[in-house]
Amino acid sequence: MADEKPMKTSGVAGLELGKQGHLDGKRPAVIFQELTGVNLVQFAVFTEQLRSFKTSFKRQTGITDLPQMSSSIDDEAGLVVRPELTKFWLLRPSAAADLDISALEKYFPLDLTGSRVFLKISGEQAQTVINRFCAVDLSGADGQFLATGFHHVPMHILKQTQDQFVFILPRGFSESLAETLHHTARQFGVEVKRPADWARTG
Repeated sequence: MADEKPMKTSGVAGLELGKQGHLDGKRPAVIFQELTGVNLVQFAVFTEQLRSFKTSFKRQTGITDLPQMSSSIDDEAGLVVRPELTKFWLLRPSAAADLDISALEKYFPLDLTGSRVFLKISGEQAQTVINRFCAVDLSGADGQFLATGFHHVPMHILKQTQDQFVFILPRGFSESLAETLHHTARQFGVEVKRPADWARTG
């Protein structure tokens, strides 16, 4: 019987599924999991449009407020983050009802879904691994949304809880960046889980 080939993740590419690294009988201190099933739409506004955008955005999505810089708003209708002062990202499950983008056309909607990979990094040593590469303060409140760089590649980090983070990576660099993170995480014991639907991961 032929040896089974290692199973791979779908989008963060060469990572072997399962537990690896320095475990010593303990549970992994870092967990990697790609998140799928999420749509990402960007809106860009001029400063003088912020008030009207907030009104129109609420009318179309039901989300009543906009996040401040470096923060997010998590609502039943979706997650809103603010990567720049006048740019907003709306993240929604792919299975959610269609959004009437045409009603928000003057805010330059741009579908970024295909250009990003969502990698969840969790566990008691998640912050340690992240700070080996990204000079960011992760001590803020849950929902913190940070723009940073990883090997000169611009990317974003969403803090879900004290030990759960979502990396939003440019797809073209996601494989090499994930492999770099994984290599470091092995010294703490790492588990790579099967990709999961964003809406089912909390």
